Amino acid sequence: MIRLIALIMGLTISLITLTPSAKADNWQIIAPESSLSFTATQAGSPFTGRFSRFDAAVTFDPASPEAAHIHAEIDLTSARTGADDRDAALMTPTWFNSEAFPKAVYEASSFTPVGDGRFETQGTLTLKGISQPLTLQFTLEITDDMAHVTGVAKIVRTNFNVGSGDFESGKWISKAVEVQLMLTAEKVPAGDAP
Repeated sequence: MIRLIALIMGLTISLITLTPSAKADNWQIIAPESSLSFTATQAGSPFTGRFSRFDAAVTFDPASPEAAHIHAEIDLTSARTGADDRDAALMTPTWFNSEAFPKAVYEASSFTPVGDGRFETQGTLTLKGISQPLTLQFTLEITDDMAHVTGVAKIVRTNFNVGSGDFESGKWISKAVEVQLMLTAEKVPAGDAP
């Protein structure tokens, strides 16, 4: 019996030694080199807005994209579209209602490779207190400890009760909104990871 226990313990130790670590790397967004913008149309003319304040916690290992995770928070009060009256309107209850819901949150797990450095992830966007599934498609390039991401997602604003009342029909402001992101991130040393 003692020999059997010793054999089992020996096999267990061997398996632990041979099993590679599945811990993914942590990445920190470099804000001055990153951007988050959105495009819609008003009275048939396209316009672009930008969020100047956002952050994301990302874990990703190129060898195990299925273990990836992202948690992003966007400060809705930082939205700017180049028109003061439109910017002020976005903060009202009809649109973002930023006093009650100052942040939007996007969370996703698992990146699916689709070829040529392109990935797709199925996540959840919570905006104005409403959570809906959202697919993010992006390209990813990693050089040494730096990562560059370019991505796009398409949302229907009325699914989140953004633009209610007279604006719900999409006659004046398009229901379809395209979100574009360009991110630069740096790998966080293991000792500095949260």
